Amino acid sequence: MGTKQQDVAAVTFSLATPSFSLEDTFSVPMVISEITDTDERTQIFTTLDAVTTAGYSSGDFFNFATSHFGQVGRKGGSPNNLMLGKKLSDANCTQTFVFDADATAGEFTITLDALTTAAIAYDANIAAVKSALELLATITEVTVSLNTGATQAGDKEGFAVEFTGATDENTDFDVMSCTITALTSVSTVTVTKTVFGSAVETWGTAYAAIKASNSDFYFTCPDVDATLEATLDTLTTLVEADKRQLHAVTAAADAIGSATTDIGSTMLSRFARSHLYYSADTTYSLVACELGATIPDFFGATNPSYAPLALITADTLTDSAITNLIAKKYARCESINLKSTIMGTSSGSTSAQGLLSTTGVSAKSLWIKDYLEYVVSNALMNMLQTNPNVYFSQFWFDAIENLITTTLQTKGVDQGLLVEGSIDVTMPDLATYDATLKLNEVLAGILADSEKTNSISKIQITGKIK
Repeated sequence: MGTKQQDVAAVTFSLATPSFSLEDTFSVPMVISEITDTDERTQIFTTLDAVTTAGYSSGDFFNFATSHFGQVGRKGGSPNNLMLGKKLSDANCTQTFVFDADATAGEFTITLDALTTAAIAYDANIAAVKSALELLATITEVTVSLNTGATQAGDKEGFAVEFTGATDENTDFDVMSCTITALTSVSTVTVTKTVFGSAVETWGTAYAAIKASNSDFYFTCPDVDATLEATLDTLTTLVEADKRQLHAVTAAADAIGSATTDIGSTMLSRFARSHLYYSADTTYSLVACELGATIPDFFGATNPSYAPLALITADTLTDSAITNLIAKKYARCESINLKSTIMGTSSGSTSAQGLLSTTGVSAKSLWIKDYLEYVVSNALMNMLQTNPNVYFSQFWFDAIENLITTTLQTKGVDQGLLVEGSIDVTMPDLATYDATLKLNEVLAGILADSEKTNSISKIQITGKIK
């Protein structure tokens, strides 16, 4: 069941380089998660198989990916893009050594930063390996452990080294090398960094680093935990400034209680771009199901009103719990006609509009406004860059108005986002426009970042969202 919204899409834009480089950016959810097995700040996945091949076969991100790629939209489409953004946590660099066979005699050495250990016997115990490594000037202390199946250092299964010293912990190290020419029966050794050393960073710092690595995402989906709740203002402020949406899910018991110490109470009526979900089902991601079920059909047609969801198990909530969730602007998962559905945050009835932000703005309306602002700004920017002699004249005002109208018709009405005939573009009154600006070309004073210092302003654009 869906409810139509007749919100007015007041599109505003600045003549600057758009924040996003591709329209497809608006279909990409980015999950911020604490990952320790890669030094890549962002990773892109197009299938669940790609996620598992990369080593993510359990945990919050795997649950999100399973839910995301497991959806089939109302027109039969499926999601094909998901970004993982890495948040650094306290982690000690760990490296494993694995041989191609059991050593039967001889010795080997390990090198780090051009410093090499003394010879280590093939049958050495972990204490001997530890002692040899800690004699290197670049190492304070390490913890050495035999890998499963190994009984001595030179066995095929090998051993692992974790940097644990006071100056080594939470620090990354280059991959060590191992010289095995003096080992009998061994031809190759593989050294792998299984955990990248790092010191914990805030969610805001992680978000900024992720965006610097790859900014082509629209939905920001952090793992919700105590550290996020403590620093939520910073992260949300950054997301809102970038005109993205934040979607977070929690299963915390205080969300359905009357207390005001939960994440929903923290965000209540403060952030127009932040959306909260409550679900006791932690096997799958309610956020991913909501986004994944709707993005494929047309990436702007997010359905915030009771779209049946696969995979998620509906919660069984008391009336008081529902009342508390509604008051705090949570979306929740309930069962209608034996199907799990996203329930609204504006009332407890099934006719209510669902998926509202903490200030009551619907995700669909927000998406459409952001998307149309992007396409209009991008079209106008391209026009001005290819026509360097655009003046403040009626001819050019008419040309700009026609471009905006055509863009909104093509990208808005024709794609089912705006109501036919609702587009209204009002250009400034040329007769009373600022006299100083009228003496300049529109492109006068172009800056290196493409912002226009003397560009046309006060263009009003409206349209009714379907």
